[in-house]
Amino acid sequence: MCATAGAAGGPTGDPATIAFYRQVQAAYKPVHVLTFHRRGFTAYAVAGGTVFRYTVGEAAAAGLRPASESVLELLRNGRVVKFVDVARASRDPTLTYIEDASGAWAEVATRRCFYRETRLPGVWGQPFVGVFGDFAPMQRSGGSVIVRSTYSWGGAAGSMSEVDHISAATKQFSSISGRLSGPGGFSWSINALRPLATAPTAPSPTPHC
Repeated sequence: MCATAGAAGGPTGDPATIAFYRQVQAAYKPVHVLTFHRRGFTAYAVAGGTVFRYTVGEAAAAGLRPASESVLELLRNGRVVKFVDVARASRDPTLTYIEDASGAWAEVATRRCFYRETRLPGVWGQPFVGVFGDFAPMQRSGGSVIVRSTYSWGGAAGSMSEVDHISAATKQFSSISGRLSGPGGFSWSINALRPLATAPTAPSPTPHC
């Protein structure tokens, strides 16, 4: 499971799959820049052009619109040192969320300044790939390895079920999807994961509101 979704606890289940997943974790240590698209994980709404509400990693609250996200992560030795998430929801201005050494910040495009964010568990400093949860025996499909796992999700009553498609050659993700069961359940997906040879200009969370 990548650090974008966040959970805790050590791995249990199939030993061969756990060993393979540790190889996936190691495969991202040389990667310095990574991009991907995410859906179903964030929802938000903007009022009056400057006031915004949003949820991350939970079912969309009433009045919030699901967003599609473009994410840029800068990594060092497999850990996140900068996280830039640009979310777009229908009929609302763009929402940008940034984590770096200065903290976590959120900005709505029409406001053009960043608010400090303290509600969310951060991914800064965390491994991009965490090895935790209960792993089922992996499966092979052509050049891909399919890994299924389940794990607790914050204070939610249900459990998260994740399915990862991983290149057997590179040990890197092709796609990731998850579904939270129980009350307040939701589904999310990550695709178009792509390591970059050089970093594009990563925006800074300034000015501050």
